[in-house]
Amino acid sequence: MKQSVLSLLVARQPTFNPALQRVCTYIIENPEIAKTITTKKLAQECDVAESSITRFVQEIGFEKFSQFKISLAEELSQQNNSEDTTNEVLYDDISHDDSTEMTIKKVIYQNIQRIKELESLIQISQIEEAVALIKKAKTLNFVCTGASNVAANEATLRFSRAGKKCILWNDTSMQTISAATATADDLFIGISDSGKTASVLDCLKVAKKKGAATLAITSSSKSPIHSIAELTLLTPTHSSSSRSWESTTSKTSQILLIDILYVCYGLANFDSTIDSLEATHKALKYTRR
Repeated sequence: MKQSVLSLLVARQPTFNPALQRVCTYIIENPEIAKTITTKKLAQECDVAESSITRFVQEIGFEKFSQFKISLAEELSQQNNSEDTTNEVLYDDISHDDSTEMTIKKVIYQNIQRIKELESLIQISQIEEAVALIKKAKTLNFVCTGASNVAANEATLRFSRAGKKCILWNDTSMQTISAATATADDLFIGISDSGKTASVLDCLKVAKKKGAATLAITSSSKSPIHSIAELTLLTPTHSSSSRSWESTTSKTSQILLIDILYVCYGLANFDSTIDSLEATHKALKYTRR
């Protein structure tokens, strides 16, 4: 199943320059108008050059604006033709009368969508910059609370096996202490989906003042953590109605991003990583019965 056009726009919105952001925002807020609007009229509404419209659609995978409008119109038509408007099959929402089969399909679809959206958000230069920060640091300090522990634990395990000294700080008091004793040899990686977790923000802020490098993993480019961290890597925003249960899809995106960083680091430091993997594998071999 192909990715929703509107969900792609929501995911990519923070990555566009100001001109393209205006175009993106207009379409998200006015999809019914956008499906029939002309290039000239859209450019006027968004106060951009007509060439910006062409660049916008190419950025999201379309050759021409007309092709984009066709895909948008098809998507809106499918939504409007829903047989049961009181119980829409939105895939982001689990309804109380969904069958087990439908529930499974929705959960799987959610996760596939987040993976696709993450791919559209990733910027190669940022990944390379993050890998350089990881390589330079003597100690990787992963800072998080709550459900972000899932990705942080995975990161600590993976990079430890790759030969990096890693520490996971998920206690607020210890986060404060770790930041106060930070040095220029440290990299503090704050993982917060909202980007607003107070203890994580405070930890990165203090560590940065102590000379440590800082990296944020969050779903919001407008969150406080983005303005604090030296580098921010974005994961998809998960927006759903109040009827939805808490989703793990944001954690899926975080883990996938960690995996990308780990593999890229390993390839950039191939020999030392292989040596560390072999050494840790040998050590772990004797722990298995």
